[in-house]
Amino acid sequence: MPHLKRFTNLKAPSLSARIITITVALAWLSIGILEILSPAGWDATFGIPLTSSDGLYFVQAVGARNLAISLIAIFAALTGMRGALVAIFAGIALIASLDFYVVSSAMGAMHALKHAFFVLLMSGISFWVALS
Repeated sequence: MPHLKRFTNLKAPSLSARIITITVALAWLSIGILEILSPAGWDATFGIPLTSSDGLYFVQAVGARNLAISLIAIFAALTGMRGALVAIFAGIALIASLDFYVVSSAMGAMHALKHAFFVLLMSGISFWVALS
């Protein structure tokens, strides 16, 4: 498959890009672990407070997602997989944009500004890794 060579023959990202992406991924990892182990209170950080304790399972599911994405990002950074890092951070930017939509639809755009910031930050990291 010659079209895949574009992604498999990429040189590793710069050391600074790898350090930054690992640092960001470690932050997600710690948040994911906390969301899984102690979900109460993390709902407010998302932007929509829970109305019943049944929603705590959703918080734990988001924590599991964050944990999985962070481990994949750490692996990609340690092994120098530029294409994977770009895709991971672009995917996180997409997730943050969907989070922005959900929170702004339920609570208004002002409550969703954090998610808009994450869209810009994760998109910026994705472009930076691609060009580093």
